This record gives sequence, C-alpha cells and structure tokens, in this order.
Amino acid sequence: MITLTLHITPRWQRLYRSNPRDWQREDLECCTNPELEGLCKLLGIAHTGTKAQRITRMLNSLAVRVELASWPNVDSQDWQLNNTIVAELQKRYKRARLVELAKQSGSIHWLNKHGIITGLLAWREGCRQRGQEFDQAYRAAIKLLPIKAKQLVMDI
Repeated sequence: MITLTLHITPRWQRLYRSNPRDWQREDLECCTNPELEGLCKLLGIAHTGTKAQRITRMLNSLAVRVELASWPNVDSQDWQLNNTIVAELQKRYKRARLVELAKQSGSIHWLNKHGIITGLLAWREGCRQRGQEFDQAYRAAIKLLPIKAKQLVMDI
C-alpha cells in the first residue's frame, strides 16, 4: 500500500475539477510532486519519475487519449464485435501513426496493426479504470476531512 500526502491547494482543486484536455505545461510545472503524483493517478498512468518525466508523460498520454476518445468502446465479452472494431481501425490508420501513438502512451507496440490497436485499446481501458478507482478513493477520503483541512493523506 502506498501513502499519498496531498495538500489541498486552490491549484490542485482547479486542476482536479477541470478537464485534463485543458491542462497546460505551465500549469503542471507549477505543481508540487505530490500534486503531480495525484494527477498522474487521476489519469491512470505511471506516477513515478522526475517532475519533468511526469509532466511529459501526462501531456503525451492526454494527446493520445484525445485521439483515442473517438475510438469505440470495446466489450471484453464480445470478441466478434471487438474484431470488427479493430478491423475498422486498421483501415483508418497507417501503421506508422499507430506506432507513434503506442510510443506516446508508453504501451507496447506490436509488429502488426491489429496488435498495436488491441494494445492501445487495452491501455485506454486500463487508464480509465485506474483513474476512476483513484477518483473514487479521493472523493471518499475528502468527505472524511474536516471542512478547513488543507492536507489529505491517502493509502492507495
């Protein structure tokens, strides 16, 4: 279990409440390491590394997520539908662009388009799930804080 100590600052609250697509490098560079760690966890991406690495990882993953947002959701139970979705995406994208997206996201890029697309879809779903889990834990922890508290300690 990991403990995250997060100072509830106006900057954190503004970034937490805003759409991540609106985050700018300048906003993120002003954040403390615990704030960046919390934002990485909110996005469901790796939260370790230097401040510069975290910011770059966040901005890269956001750029990929914007593009992947137009991709349909997959259903882990319906393989036929998933194969149809992957086939449609294979027609729409060149391999070079898929490899670029995979590198930006930090996901594994396979040799063929089918594997790359499947990996990107799995990466997106994993990020969503981890981000939602962090958000639920954060919301539950924040409810337990006294009204004027400025610091939140979460076991994640």
